Amino acid sequence: MFKQTLRLGGLFAGCLLLSGLIGAGIARLMPSAGVVSTLYLVQNISAMGSFLLPAWWFARSVSDGHAAGFLGCRPTFPAAYLLGLAAFLALMPWINATTTWNETVLQSGQDSPLGLFFKQMSERNEALLQLFLKQTGWGAFGLNLLTLALMPAVCEEFFFRGCLQSFLVSHTRHASTGIWLTAFIFSLLHLDPVGFLPRLFLGALLGYVFAASRSLYPGILLHFLNNASVVVAYYLYGHGLLTRHPDAFSDLWHWWSALPGLALCAVCIGLMYRRRAAHA
Repeated sequence: MFKQTLRLGGLFAGCLLLSGLIGAGIARLMPSAGVVSTLYLVQNISAMGSFLLPAWWFARSVSDGHAAGFLGCRPTFPAAYLLGLAAFLALMPWINATTTWNETVLQSGQDSPLGLFFKQMSERNEALLQLFLKQTGWGAFGLNLLTLALMPAVCEEFFFRGCLQSFLVSHTRHASTGIWLTAFIFSLLHLDPVGFLPRLFLGALLGYVFAASRSLYPGILLHFLNNASVVVAYYLYGHGLLTRHPDAFSDLWHWWSALPGLALCAVCIGLMYRRRAAHA
């Protein structure tokens, strides 16, 4: 396990560095393309180079060439999509409630050196995100769906669930240990302190959906819907079709209203496991 862990870590670090160098080279070679246009290209290359490439490379090296099967590129029972979607919708109130709590915890320590570091990191992430989301027109909307929703959903699911979770689950005593450890790394590597807790629970949901369905495809769909909902909300808000700012929706949910959704999410995941056993 130690050698394989080093191999996976080395592949990830190497591909991350390579994609960063390619992005920097593109930025220097395309000065006339405009900052935003260059960022769209660099962001998509980064997603493929940082996550998709190391996942496929590692899978080929440990599965005797059967990378697709190792990563979970296989069909699943149809109900997995419906139950996964139901679990995702049921978890949304809990994710929004943890977003509010996460922000409150960070604000309480914002004057400390670590708190200031987290604040600066979050502000940089938010500034980059807003640079994309504030673009207008159907072309920009389509590019945002591609860059902020589809590409991360595909590339990150291949790496975190298909590659990392498959590896960790196979080397831990309980599958849930591998699922939650993957979710922790998934949230940590986004370098977004404000969204750490909600992304942790989202990652765990995607992990259980992958484990229950034995397929990457339901998780990719849910990941895409999660990201696309933000793109659509900002587009509607920017065009006056949504009166409430998208960031304000997390204030609508409280712990007492989010707990039933969490319980319903667990029920849906349990049903997925039962359906999987019935189709085995």
